Amino acid sequence: MAQAEPTENSAWGEWRAHWRIVLAAAAGVGVCSLHYYALGAFMLPLQEEFGWSRAEISSGLLMTSFGMLIAGPLFGTLADRWSARKLALSGLALYCVALGLLGTVGSSLWSWYCAWAFLALAQGVAGFVVWTLVVASAFNRHRGLALALTMAGTAMASTIAPPLAHAIIAGFGWRVALWSLAAGGFLVAFPLAWRYFHDPRLQKGRPHAAPTSRPQLSGLTFPQACKTRQFWQIIVSVAIMSCGVSALIVHLVPMLSDRGATPARAAAMAAMIGPSMFAGRLLSGVLLDRFPGSVVAAAFLLAPAAACRLLLGFDGEGWHGFLVAGLAGFTAGAEVDLIAYIASRYFGMRSYGAIYGLFGGVFAFGSGLAPLLAGAVFDHAGSYAPILSMLTPVMLFASFLMLTLGRYAHQPAPKTGASPSAPLHI
Repeated sequence: MAQAEPTENSAWGEWRAHWRIVLAAAAGVGVCSLHYYALGAFMLPLQEEFGWSRAEISSGLLMTSFGMLIAGPLFGTLADRWSARKLALSGLALYCVALGLLGTVGSSLWSWYCAWAFLALAQGVAGFVVWTLVVASAFNRHRGLALALTMAGTAMASTIAPPLAHAIIAGFGWRVALWSLAAGGFLVAFPLAWRYFHDPRLQKGRPHAAPTSRPQLSGLTFPQACKTRQFWQIIVSVAIMSCGVSALIVHLVPMLSDRGATPARAAAMAAMIGPSMFAGRLLSGVLLDRFPGSVVAAAFLLAPAAACRLLLGFDGEGWHGFLVAGLAGFTAGAEVDLIAYIASRYFGMRSYGAIYGLFGGVFAFGSGLAPLLAGAVFDHAGSYAPILSMLTPVMLFASFLMLTLGRYAHQPAPKTGASPSAPLHI
């Protein structure tokens, strides 16, 4: 007897039908994070040409973080009600234009700030929410892994962007490097998004389905979600997680040096962040499809708390610095995926864009603000010890908040007995 073809309602049927969506979304996510991972390569050339401080140069990241806090819920709501595909395509094009415009700035610092303001708007349009909304809608049984692979686009960007930017700067200058990243990113991501990034909620772009009107998705409205305790527990946990992890990641090299490691050894230890981020991302996706998201998130939040304790006892020698970097990167790789998955399971897909847009905005704002605060603490105290001592119990509190979220309000579909006419995934 011939083996039955996997249906779209089966676990592997989801992948057969929608793997191209994940590919396109991963490319979009990666390209729209190029500014974050490549900025370090441009600091020295900008300092040499314009005399700007590194704080002035990197302040653009805080602008994009604040922009995400404001624009995330707005464009998330538009994605819920309009079309995530249209937002993704227009936002991706706008982002690449904005990235290229950074290469046209003059000696006035205000021109730099204006260019970053435009980039912040563009990233708000094509932020994580539009890419993850479509992926979460397409996948139910393997939603955790699908979201993890989508966000792996940032790991690719963090691996490719810095050395590529350095090479182009060395040969042609920093302006050409920015224009090249913008053009290359557009040529890679836009064709994939145009061809494959179709919103399954609209039943468009699918080979055997006629276009229909948008179905009524299961889940809470944004005002209804705001009335639940889980909503506010997640908000607080996300804020703590983003602040703690970003402070560790950005300041890790000086933190290790402050505890006695040589600059070269501190840099070698910090190199563990990249591989551990990728490992954390994939592992979180696999675990989310098998265990409650609240338990997985609580476990991952223990890693930065342990990293802070290890740093306080670090004397510059031994292997502890490598473990600290690994623990910090482990959680950094999983955090955005965890937030997206938990939002979809506790509140459904009805207002996913607006809800995750707010969560993502809080996360982005904390990621931009915390490194500045950590630097201010060091400037005042002459040591990172106060911030490390504070982060340990705070991260434990965030883990407790995640652990006590309770059962999902919107469970994954059962493994058997799924009806072909069942509503689209919640």
